[in-house]
Amino acid sequence: MKIPHNHKRYIVVMLLQIFLIVILEVSSICLAWSYKSPMIFIGGLVICLLLAILLAKYYYAGAFFKCSVCETTFKPSQIEFMRNVNVKRGRVLTCPKCSKKVQCKEGFVYGGGFR
Repeated sequence: MKIPHNHKRYIVVMLLQIFLIVILEVSSICLAWSYKSPMIFIGGLVICLLLAILLAKYYYAGAFFKCSVCETTFKPSQIEFMRNVNVKRGRVLTCPKCSKKVQCKEGFVYGGGFR
């Protein structure tokens, strides 16, 4: 199955953000160790946590789900999205139409961005 160009771009943007977060945290650990200052580590950690929250918002903005029982396409609330279990091919979510808690297939709205 061919992956659409917009989906590839979506994945590349997410991977670049993850790479930025990892590089930033490793560099803050190295600087904190070399200067013997825990404040550098704490500052780097806070910035990395904020970037991780932005990454999660970006991921949520583009994701939607399809119920495996009734085939309804829906977008859960952000709290339900973050709280539920991520399995191999989607998440275990409660369908708004049939009210069953099932494994839902995940899809993406291309060009999601922040909302």
